Amino acid sequence: MKRMMYFASAFLAVAVLALTAFAQDSKPQTQQRQQNVFGVSRFLQHETVRTELGLTGEQNKQLQKLFDKAPEPAPTQREVKLQAEEFQGKTEKILTPEQHKKYLELAFQLSGGLNNFNYTEHTFDALNVSNEQVINIQGILREQRQAAKAEGKQLKDLTPEQRKKNHEAIQAALTPEQLKKAKTLTDGVKELRQKLGLVHAANANAEGQRKIKKQN
Repeated sequence: MKRMMYFASAFLAVAVLALTAFAQDSKPQTQQRQQNVFGVSRFLQHETVRTELGLTGEQNKQLQKLFDKAPEPAPTQREVKLQAEEFQGKTEKILTPEQHKKYLELAFQLSGGLNNFNYTEHTFDALNVSNEQVINIQGILREQRQAAKAEGKQLKDLTPEQRKKNHEAIQAALTPEQLKKAKTLTDGVKELRQKLGLVHAANANAEGQRKIKKQN
């Protein structure tokens, strides 16, 4: 649980920094900052994801209540990370251990798997990475972000060659078994997104949320 919360915090640190590209009062920024409050629980907004996990009616009601009453994003990055940690802890209590394990795999896939251009420590939580691996990956990610910043870029702006080099460095930190599982999950990304109706998962949160509210 603690490691999961730590991953969520790291994930939020990257996401919040990306927000500086938007105007302070823009609608896209507001929506993105709200997703930051949800943290790694954001995919649980989707009706199809909940169905895939086999959530009961009572679990759905509890989750929806959390999303409906989610706080407005705090003004600082640190406070938003704390909000995300608290929100993540609440959602984890609703899922069974089996559902939580499956959800981590779904989140890995819906985030793009190994094809994700913006790795975070949380990306690999579905692979049951060790604390030592987390520290190693954290260092690699920090170096990659600093190198991109030195060029006046974000990770998403890097060239295909730079992205490939970064991916290879991260994947080298995984065990053969972890990398095999990661590749298997990544191979199923397109099929899963189509199955869940989330071909463009990053832009589907609002639509998934509307469907859920419509049913309730």
